[in-house]
Amino acid sequence: MPDDRDQESFTDPDSRIMKHAGGGSEQSYNGYTAVDAEHQIIVAAELTNCAADSQALLGMLAAVQANTGEMPAQTLADAGFRSEAVLAKVADHHGDVIVASAARDVKMPRSMPRPIRIRRRLRRN
Repeated sequence: MPDDRDQESFTDPDSRIMKHAGGGSEQSYNGYTAVDAEHQIIVAAELTNCAADSQALLGMLAAVQANTGEMPAQTLADAGFRSEAVLAKVADHHGDVIVASAARDVKMPRSMPRPIRIRRRLRRN
């Protein structure tokens, strides 16, 4: 059987095989939306065959500016958009850009007393 990267969809050759949260891989696209938080409307949308989110932030900010005529005063994005190189590019030009840091999945030993494990977990979040 060929490697996932060597497979191609005959019906949708622009799609790409991407990993999904459940652990499997499927022919997919990656979709992004930018929403005006005050008015609750979509101000930009993009569909791509790139699995990585980290490079999409600049394109979405440009799409917001093209559609609304201005840059957002504040941008919030999840950890998938985190890229130090991209953050350096947007830092001086795009208002407040807040991107979540990657979640740390640190296992705490079962031998640690339960109240201490809970306290540490709460402190992390």
